[in-house]
Order: sequence, then structure tokens, then C-alpha cells
Amino acid sequence: MYIHVDLRTQPGSIQIRETEDFRSFKVIVCGQGDREDLSAALAPLGFLTADDAYLKIAAVRALAGEIARDPQWSASFEAMVEYADAHGWVKGNHLQAHCEFVNESSER
Repeated sequence: MYIHVDLRTQPGSIQIRETEDFRSFKVIVCGQGDREDLSAALAPLGFLTADDAYLKIAAVRALAGEIARDPQWSASFEAMVEYADAHGWVKGNHLQAHCEFVNESSER
């Protein structure tokens, strides 16, 4: 699963994609912009550090929308969070995600 941030719009539009993939979690950023633009776009969801984004677990769940109400999806999501926590990728109620910047031609 990943958070897609499109910096071609102001503020950047945010979507969650590949919601059934619980094996990875990241932020994919497309469009021209810098870390300040990304920080502003992600502010409602969490915060940036020098290397990664930390997104509120509840906000990620909310982005998933209707599928988050499915008990099987919810159990898989919780298992992903537990796995991340066991590896030090949870800080308080925030889930760590690395950020990948892509150009529009290579966008997923």
C-alpha cells in the first residue's frame, strides 16, 4: 500500500493506492516540488523528518475509505502495523514511510 501525493496541485492531492498490499508502506510523490511542499501536503496526516514521513495510523485507515470497514482488511492492516512496530517503524500513533520522488512519466 502506498500514499500517492501529487504536488502538481496546490495543496498536493493525496490518495491511498494498492490498499490490499500489506507488504510495504511508502509515500510516492509526483510533480515538481520540494520537501516543504510535501510537508505542507502531508500536514493533515502527519509529519516529515529528514528521511521519512510519519503518518497517523488513524489517518491512513481513514484514507482507505470503505474498505477499512471490512474485518479482514482491518485485521491485515493491524498486522502490518504490528509488524512495523516490531521493527521500530511506529512512533507513538504514527507509521513510518519512506518517500519516493518520481517524475510524471514513471508515475504508477
